Amino acid sequence: MSGPVYLDTSALVRRAEAAVLQPTPRNIHSGTPVTTLLTSPPVPVATCEVGLLEFHDVVTMLWRDSNPPYQQHDEAWAESAISQVMADIAQERLSIRAAPARAYEQAITLVTMTTRMHGRKFRVWDAVHLVTATAWASELGQSVELWTTDGDFDGFVALYPHFGQFVSIKNLDN
Repeated sequence: MSGPVYLDTSALVRRAEAAVLQPTPRNIHSGTPVTTLLTSPPVPVATCEVGLLEFHDVVTMLWRDSNPPYQQHDEAWAESAISQVMADIAQERLSIRAAPARAYEQAITLVTMTTRMHGRKFRVWDAVHLVTATAWASELGQSVELWTTDGDFDGFVALYPHFGQFVSIKNLDN
């Protein structure tokens, strides 16, 4: 990591999931770097408004899920996970970037292009993350490292290498 880090929702969720009594190996592997980064960020770290909303949505979904693998995700865990992210924001370890103007239209276009031209999956909220990280990189005049556990980012940037000028993808699952 040499520059600013943008966390997509999955990176924040892996950190939260690593904080249960019996985390999965994946959650330990992928969540630990996020915990380390946000403990004392050596570089600016951000996500966007959508990331914060999506994070809350996933945490409460896990809390509601009564299936055996998710029973550790109880109310106390959910409140702690949400409080931790809010503390990161309050203590300026994590900034919340507003999506740039027309980000949602751009996201729809990127998803449609990827589907129509390549038959590949790229979800709209991931596209909003990419558009926001790209705008941040442009504003800073330097590349931003986008941390994720979603394999769709690598595939998208391979199809559209122009985005590689602005973001490098770090898949925490690798």
